[in-house]
Amino acid sequence: MRFAPVACVSFLACAVGCNVLLDASKYHVGSEDEDSSLACTKNDDCRRAMGDDGICPASTLRCARIRSAECTRVLGDATSDDAVIIGSLFPLEQTSGAPIENGVEVAFEDFRSVGLPPVPGGTRRRPLVLVACNDQADGPTAVRAAKHLTDDLGVPAIIGSGFSNITLQVANQVTIPKNVLLISPSSTSPTLTHLTDNGLVWRTCPSDLIQAEAHLALMPHIEHDVKLATGAEKIKVAVLHKGDPYGRGLVEALSPKLVFNGARALDQVDSGFFLRRDYGDPQDPNAQPDYPATVRDIVAVEPHVIFLYGTTETVTQLIAQTEATWHTSLGYRPFYVMADGSAVPELSTYLASVPDDTRRRMLGTKPGTVGPNFEAFKSTYLSRVHDGTSPAATWAVNAYDALYTVAFSIVAVGADPLRGPSLAHGFERLVSGPRISPGSSSVNGAFDLLLAGTSIDYDGASGPLDFDRATGEAPSDILIWCMQRDEGPQHSDTPSEPRITPVYYSASDRKLAGGLPEIRAFCGF
Repeated sequence: MRFAPVACVSFLACAVGCNVLLDASKYHVGSEDEDSSLACTKNDDCRRAMGDDGICPASTLRCARIRSAECTRVLGDATSDDAVIIGSLFPLEQTSGAPIENGVEVAFEDFRSVGLPPVPGGTRRRPLVLVACNDQADGPTAVRAAKHLTDDLGVPAIIGSGFSNITLQVANQVTIPKNVLLISPSSTSPTLTHLTDNGLVWRTCPSDLIQAEAHLALMPHIEHDVKLATGAEKIKVAVLHKGDPYGRGLVEALSPKLVFNGARALDQVDSGFFLRRDYGDPQDPNAQPDYPATVRDIVAVEPHVIFLYGTTETVTQLIAQTEATWHTSLGYRPFYVMADGSAVPELSTYLASVPDDTRRRMLGTKPGTVGPNFEAFKSTYLSRVHDGTSPAATWAVNAYDALYTVAFSIVAVGADPLRGPSLAHGFERLVSGPRISPGSSSVNGAFDLLLAGTSIDYDGASGPLDFDRATGEAPSDILIWCMQRDEGPQHSDTPSEPRITPVYYSASDRKLAGGLPEIRAFCGF
């Protein structure tokens, strides 16, 4: 990568002005439409021939239907011939996908009212239009949706997908060959760093190499506490990971450097003190997980510490079944160390039905930062989104920043053709210069600077986004979360969503800022 920054069909209330037609049956959807061969010069040409869903993309000058079977939601004024259309691509029917799409749409509302400035030499402002697609966490579905966005609509950029393996499929099969920019807010696999992408694959989230460093820094503290609590002279450690680029990336970064019992983890495999298990990938028909077998092996090993690198299944399948079948005669239960993929609503649901001791044996991490920009994002999110999702949900804020970077890059392109390579060049103008914070009040000021040829330093809600051009990665601090009890009298027995502790891993200092005493005090351990 040359320089890479890092159901629900919608969850924003229509009171904010969403142009939505949710009933896809009212439209002929799909790329193979006989009307798509019609040449056109303006949208009205296609609307007369195809109905209200017809548009005339400037990049193709061939009629197309703006919606498809996977892409049924449209925000903004797509009837305008000056509209700039971009796409989003997430698993909207999953609990993890809803807040990510929300983050994109919250940012979109900051640009809806002002629009984009005219092309240099022009006079009319350009509406920004977002076509939201549901990839259903499925590679072939994501590829179909991406082809609709690129081939039919001619979008210059797509925000997505939610998972590293799907982002890789979309990039390799669609966006790179089509010269379309792809920016993911949540695909953290280190594999993306070295992807041959012609500078077209970006991300507003950091590589999982940094998150693994945070776990390595936590391990000595956890080992000390576990030994103190159990009286064990040596501890056993297990690492369970999903068989996709996300899970493999984390474990491959962790395992070679993991040390406990005074020795490298990899040197303790034969002695029975370390176990690594790839439990498969639900999205891969050739590697379907056998969760019961995985749990049986884990319970047989009797680990004191379990690292979990996956998504919802780490809670619903692995933790739940491990706890249910654990040998109580041992006198201890495992301590769980999780990554961002396990910070899902199902974790709160599970903890509501088990003893409080379970949540006390859990810590997790997620990339991010806290500060005034993030607090402003949370306030805006809560004012616009009323579906019960949280602005603190993993990657929602990164999705918010992804749309900001795309919108600012569109303006930075100036009069050049609006395509992926030009947008990538525009991104390079967002990393130095006057500092711009997100928010609707900052948008026009940023536009003026970019139109004047001045670069800006976009200080995102998810962090400063100071991208290293040499490595293609944006360093990010790693926050540490735990599961607290709700404090109100009506909810005193109900675990809340993951809460960010005051302790974090500093990407710049490469060490923990704080320790377990502060975490225990905050989390009530």
